[in-house]
Amino acid sequence: MLGFWIRQIQAGERLGRNQVELELREIAVREAATRTERSLRAEIEAGVEAALTYLESLDDGGLERVLPYSHRGQEGEITVGEAIERFVVVHLEEHVKQLSELT
Repeated sequence: MLGFWIRQIQAGERLGRNQVELELREIAVREAATRTERSLRAEIEAGVEAALTYLESLDDGGLERVLPYSHRGQEGEITVGEAIERFVVVHLEEHVKQLSELT
């Protein structure tokens, strides 16, 4: 799911999930319960790689670029740097915690 947020940030359009994306997220969460730890780790690693590749591609002002934001009933604007912290870093920390609970 890290990949979802990186793709949205890269696109530079509205951040957040519409109704269809919310439904797809629900399906992905349910399906994750049936997946192996190995496949979950591989998906997280792919998301981390995508995030690193994106971060390396940013120019000097890239983190300050402002994006429209709509998430869980909140509307507004968010910088790329704030979006990365909130939707990538914190999200990754949550996944790491979940994986540590598996082992």
